Amino acid sequence: MDRLFPIDFVSVCSSEAPEPANVPPSGVYVRGEDLGREFPMGTRLRLRFPLPGGEQVEATGDVLWILDCNTPAVEAGVGVRVPNFGFPYSEVSDMSVWFAYVEIAEGGA
Repeated sequence: MDRLFPIDFVSVCSSEAPEPANVPPSGVYVRGEDLGREFPMGTRLRLRFPLPGGEQVEATGDVLWILDCNTPAVEAGVGVRVPNFGFPYSEVSDMSVWFAYVEIAEGGA
């Protein structure tokens, strides 16, 4: 069953915490405490969210890294590498708050 989480579009290319950047995203940062236990490294996740025009986007990606605790700059959560979003980055770059439905993809645990 999927649940709604706040997300940020980020460049997910290493095991480091996300840094704000105006670059096309290679993944998402799913914010929430204890997500590292729920979605351990390597877990395949399915994400669903609407674009500003109402189109629904589905993407699948793998948990690449975990931030277990809140810091002054970043909330706890998991970094998910998404190889291909299938929509132009310009459609999301101006949005400041995003939420996505997240669940473990079939065969992804």
